[in-house]
Amino acid sequence: MNQLYAATSSAVFKWNPLTSDWDAETLPNQGSVQILDLWVSGDGNEVWVALNASFVLRKRGTTWESIPLPVASTFLAYRIFGFDSAGRDLWITGSHQSQAFQGTIAYHFERQP
Repeated sequence: MNQLYAATSSAVFKWNPLTSDWDAETLPNQGSVQILDLWVSGDGNEVWVALNASFVLRKRGTTWESIPLPVASTFLAYRIFGFDSAGRDLWITGSHQSQAFQGTIAYHFERQP
């Protein structure tokens, strides 16, 4: 498998075995948020990036997309936990802070093929 990824707080890189170097991925414009976590599916065809924002980034094949989460805009995604099970489960955890609620939230997402 040649699907090896790494991230800094502002960029995602994919290992290029032909050049033995890291190639920077072209991500959708995410503003001034930071990359906090990265998850890659077992087959390497799906990559998810958690940002300290109410949306995440997803790459399927060669295309990146920004996915808004059905949460309040004050939600900050921190971690992504994915499973290559039959249900293709993905959990996104983060924090939420408002006048009514402050705390940690786990959001369940069923990945589509």
